[in-house]
Amino acid sequence: MSNAWKTRVDPLVPEESRWHSSHHGPVTTPDAIGDVVATLREADDEFIASVVAFCGRQVAQQLADYERGSRLLAKLADTGRVVTVLLQAARTAAEVAPAGDEQQEKEEEDTEDETQHVSRLTRWRRTLAEERARRMEEVYEPLLRDDAQLTQEMGDETQQLQILTLMRHDVEIYGAVLTERETDVIAELYTQMVRRSGLVVGVIPRWFATTTSLWTDSVKTEVEMGEGEFLSQVSIWKTLRHPNVLRFYGACHVGRAFVIHEAHTGTAIPTEGLLWNDLLGLAAGIGYVHGRGFAYQTLSMDTFVLLSSEQKLVVSGMGLVRSGRDGLDGELHRAANVMLFGLALLDIFRRTRGDWGDQVNEEFIATRQLPASKPDCLNDREWELIGSMCSVNSADRPSMVEVVWKIEYLVTLEERNRLEIDEEINTTAERETRTQALDRANDTISKVSELVDQLCEEEADNDVSYRSVSDRLVNIYQQLEEYREAGSILLIEDFTGILLRFYDYLRSEMSSDVSSIDSLFSIESSDPTRWNDMYYKFHRDLDRLMNQAPNLLHTSQLHRWRHLLEETKQRRQEIMAAWEEMDAHNFNGDATDEGQDAFGAQFLKTLRKEERFTKNAVAINFLRRDVEKKVDTYNSEPRLLMRWAHTGYIVRIIHRAIESAVGILEFTSAKMEWFEAFEGERKQRISFYQELLADSGRITLEMGDNCQIREIYTVLLYSRDEYASELSASERNITLSLFEKLKQQLNGDIISLPSWFAMSESQWSFAERSVLSGDEASCVQQIEICQELNHPNVCKFYGAYHVGRTPFVVLDETVAFNAKLSFEDKDVWRLLLGYANGLQYILSR
Repeated sequence: MSNAWKTRVDPLVPEESRWHSSHHGPVTTPDAIGDVVATLREADDEFIASVVAFCGRQVAQQLADYERGSRLLAKLADTGRVVTVLLQAARTAAEVAPAGDEQQEKEEEDTEDETQHVSRLTRWRRTLAEERARRMEEVYEPLLRDDAQLTQEMGDETQQLQILTLMRHDVEIYGAVLTERETDVIAELYTQMVRRSGLVVGVIPRWFATTTSLWTDSVKTEVEMGEGEFLSQVSIWKTLRHPNVLRFYGACHVGRAFVIHEAHTGTAIPTEGLLWNDLLGLAAGIGYVHGRGFAYQTLSMDTFVLLSSEQKLVVSGMGLVRSGRDGLDGELHRAANVMLFGLALLDIFRRTRGDWGDQVNEEFIATRQLPASKPDCLNDREWELIGSMCSVNSADRPSMVEVVWKIEYLVTLEERNRLEIDEEINTTAERETRTQALDRANDTISKVSELVDQLCEEEADNDVSYRSVSDRLVNIYQQLEEYREAGSILLIEDFTGILLRFYDYLRSEMSSDVSSIDSLFSIESSDPTRWNDMYYKFHRDLDRLMNQAPNLLHTSQLHRWRHLLEETKQRRQEIMAAWEEMDAHNFNGDATDEGQDAFGAQFLKTLRKEERFTKNAVAINFLRRDVEKKVDTYNSEPRLLMRWAHTGYIVRIIHRAIESAVGILEFTSAKMEWFEAFEGERKQRISFYQELLADSGRITLEMGDNCQIREIYTVLLYSRDEYASELSASERNITLSLFEKLKQQLNGDIISLPSWFAMSESQWSFAERSVLSGDEASCVQQIEICQELNHPNVCKFYGAYHVGRTPFVVLDETVAFNAKLSFEDKDVWRLLLGYANGLQYILSR
């Protein structure tokens, strides 16, 4: 016998188990089924034994719950799944060693006077079939005839309901592998139990699961609560899909209720090396929960768990209540969560950054209130944030959106400080060299920005090509400038080399009459190898540069240049199609040209002016370009009603940008001026849309066909819920009037907002969109199937946009698996194993 089985399987099972290597030959068990498959342990060829031991480990794990059980009816209710596992194991073992044992085959041929080859798989299937028949004959058919034993095995009402549910679920999922005899016995026992108990099993939820075997790296957690409350909790948790919310896989609500979820190490937060970046994930998770209209009943340290696989902090999906996005109750629930999260942060820093002194410690633990003065372990910004979160007046507490925003700023400061502390101090000569190189780069960056602005004024489409490179250069320069003491001279020189080459290229473009956008990509192709060679080279050079210092040069969304260019190409197609459609209606007039639908114009104009004279020019430039990109996307939408549907989003963008600009410039006197100018733009825009609503002919034209009406109505629903707090009373009135006019055109159709609806992939880190095909009904069908799939080896589903001409789903960002990627053999097989696990899960659904 090989050592592989002893190493891989023996530690998982007790010595008396039929799977333990101490046994030889079949070990007869009371339940009988699968005893022959347990003889897998006797393979002696080293290679075959290694593979078979891996298979045996999988089988032992998948049958562990079944073999620990003692209730006959519960074991019968798991028959289909157990048979499926055993058949798959037999098939795998036979494929590894197809020849079988020649001596045993010879004996079989002599005994049965057969002249044909008897395969190992055939023998095992035959023996397994005999075990299954004997199991029915000796265990379950007698049970049908023994009323006393059947009554005892049925148990109490809770146990009866559990058995009935498990039986029905097993037949629905695995009925195809059951023999006629097994099906008849299960059906007869099910009928007798229903007749005796008077219980009826309704529709079994799609999330119902009895074992963790379908999910790698998952755990089962028992839950002590009533069935109604448990179902309510599961109905909420199963809809939550965010990288910082513990992932829900399945649950069982009958008998001893439990949930199956991502494996984690518990609720003990690590006390060493904890950073604001780790805590940002918790804030993002709570913010997502609030954004979905839920809140935690009681948010505490038990709400936070550390994932086993990724070693990151996430929030639990249990203990939630529906709070709604609006209304006083919802606000109070969310405000309470904010305060409790603030106290939790304080408790975390108390543990991780050292003591406050015994008296202060005892007071905080006893009262769970803020200390009277700032603890030494917190800096002023941290204390200000936690203090605002724990304000006595709930109305003074920030929302979780604001908390996330402020923690992101603390993360930036933390990373800068960490680099300053951890990196060795460079020599004076090195510092001077860096300073000179970065000063030259600063001058060149300014020239590059001016050239890009000029080229984009001449041809708006140039924004795609030039800015995609220039924004990356600005971002990298900003990071090098912030961490100039940490960056190597070679890294800075490489950067300046790329920068100068791009500058020279821009100057040559200024003297050329050729537009760059047509050479950048063709509408007919999305293959990046067909993009203009120069732009492709610049991006690849920047990728190479960032790979030289991954710990220093942190990535952001703008460095996903392939996705950005693809998205822009698609958006251009949509815009062109929309304008062509509007031309077909002979519609003349552009609200934006008239300045009546403008947003943030005065603010952006001031930023352009200020960035030339401030020491934080790069930061202001970066902020301005980010806002301009979002505003330009808004302005590029030719449908006025779709623009209106995005009102709350743009208002929030401008408000946050003003706050950021004030913080960067330290120019508080400009804040009021910017807000007043912005409010003036909003009032002018309100007047424009009021006139539009009053023009019945034009508003009907703007609504478009039924597909467009449904899209506008759906986006309005989303915006009303997501950005209600951003809208003024007049803007809300226009939205209500628009709803009424759209309803009239829908002819009684009722449109509701699905829980999975998403406008873009931007709210999830490392997510991307995948375009759907088909009409709205077929897209919804695809999305609903996708959202039901929840497995570590199935691409994570976050949300979807099912209306309009270009529906899409938001999934985890992926890299295509192709021959160009280089892997070692062991890595390839590991990847293929993950693929197989995911496919098995999908087929099991």
